[in-house]
Amino acid sequence: MECVTDQSSTRSFIFGRWILQGDGLLLHDGKGLHLPPKELHVLRLLLGAAGSLVSKDWLLDQVWSNCDVAEESLTRCIYALRKLLGRENDYIKTVYGKGYRFAGGVVERAGLPSPPLSVPSLLVLPVLVQDDACGQEIQREVVHRLAAAFGESLCVMPAGLTAHAHASDDCLSIVERMMPDYYLSVHCIAPAGGWALAVELVRGRNHALLYSEKLVPGGGREEALQRLVSLVAQRLPGLRPTASQCGSNPLAQSYLSGLLGLQAYTAKSLGEALREFLHCLHLDPGYAPPWCGLADTYLAMTWFELMTPGEALAHAQQAVTEALALEPGNSLAITRLALLTSLQGASEAAEALFRPVLMGGDRASTYYHYAWHQWCSGQPEQALQSIEVSLAEAPGSVAAQLLRARIALGLEPRRGLTAIRSAIDVLGIGHEGLDAMYALILDVCGDSRIVSQEVV
Repeated sequence: MECVTDQSSTRSFIFGRWILQGDGLLLHDGKGLHLPPKELHVLRLLLGAAGSLVSKDWLLDQVWSNCDVAEESLTRCIYALRKLLGRENDYIKTVYGKGYRFAGGVVERAGLPSPPLSVPSLLVLPVLVQDDACGQEIQREVVHRLAAAFGESLCVMPAGLTAHAHASDDCLSIVERMMPDYYLSVHCIAPAGGWALAVELVRGRNHALLYSEKLVPGGGREEALQRLVSLVAQRLPGLRPTASQCGSNPLAQSYLSGLLGLQAYTAKSLGEALREFLHCLHLDPGYAPPWCGLADTYLAMTWFELMTPGEALAHAQQAVTEALALEPGNSLAITRLALLTSLQGASEAAEALFRPVLMGGDRASTYYHYAWHQWCSGQPEQALQSIEVSLAEAPGSVAAQLLRARIALGLEPRRGLTAIRSAIDVLGIGHEGLDAMYALILDVCGDSRIVSQEVV
């Protein structure tokens, strides 16, 4: 078969232990996986023509239309699909010199019911504390707070699943049995006259430490739990705070809403983030993370020309100074201080500040700021390597995708074009920042004649 009509984008397919739903969610034994857009498109086309030959030229024309791409792009896409589906299944056959054919039984279904989109799962391990009964109470409270804060955007595993476990049990066996996307290890400390939590947030699939912090608030248990919720919100991008939190935890709600505005990364959302962080600091000026969020917001506003670079630097410097006065060892604040130091021309001092925080667990944020520093210091190739590390951890970061495109554009316009198209593949069209960058790069590349067709 040399050509097929692509009518598969709304159809569902069942093959082996896999289901590709009409909404693009790929299920394996009931567990949802999200494919990158190109791999998803290729898989749809192959399934829609199951048993028949689909030519390479037609796949390239359908999946990479209006793009000057080599055949290697399709080859890499096929390689990724084979690796995902299991090479032993040999689902995708190569017809050498011609194209590909999907082998094996495929059943097409119309209108398969789609369950809710897959969301990350989080397991709270039994809390380490002197009294096991107290630890179970704290664990249940942490689970309750997280579930209430994020609703359906985060699957918080019930505390009852580990009701018979103790903090001293083999935590690794608990995690491997539950298979969460992320897990929290919490150690409750009761220093003289206070209350504190030592927290570690870990990725489930490889047990990589994403972040660790000792929360020692001045307001006792209630504030420690609120800060724990904020920590999770900051480290797992894409979570959505629930409206019910507004009345009961206004501080946490303002902080979470501020983070949401930063992640959206539009002119409007940055204005909303600024208001939320300022409101958060009005409620509690002694909480360091909102000061860091405020610094990020000021710097981001320069990308949209909402503030001059000089104003942004001055406001961001003041915010970081406040954060460090509250918590001198706060890694968020040190990372931002390092970038500000670089933006002020002291690249060697900035490098020294970055060095210890680069060893920490928050690779997405740290390497994003480090890439910005390297770019400003005249190291664009190294900056691109750092931003790739950041995007490997958080591919949905609009700020990191824009920074990569801007750095690549400065090196060579066509590299910038590849970078912005890759960003749109991940994030889709319609984001004002991405669309504006795309239009700029097309113009620089001499492709302004197709701006109206591809961007508007």
